[in-house]
Amino acid sequence: MFPWLIAIFCLAAFVWLWFKVSCKELVAQKNAVEAEKQQFRLVQKQLAQLKGSSHQSIAEERLKNEEALYLEVQKKYEQTRRKPLNRIPAFLFGFNSCFENKNN
Repeated sequence: MFPWLIAIFCLAAFVWLWFKVSCKELVAQKNAVEAEKQQFRLVQKQLAQLKGSSHQSIAEERLKNEEALYLEVQKKYEQTRRKPLNRIPAFLFGFNSCFENKNN
């Protein structure tokens, strides 16, 4: 009976550590996506304010750069979410694809 308790405890500890590490990695990537999304929206607002001014072309170039960065961060999040060790925790804890909602 005692060896079974040790085995169950070790298995539970392994699963807990696995989920904890995976969630930490997924939360970090999700936070990076949210931060870049906010930065992208800020640049969009700045471009709207600069419409028709002499700085519009600079703002448009900056918007293109921010969009590229935003897409890169989203791809990195998706890669992290799809790692074999992260798939089950991502599914169970609701880390959804950031490409499902393109309007956000």
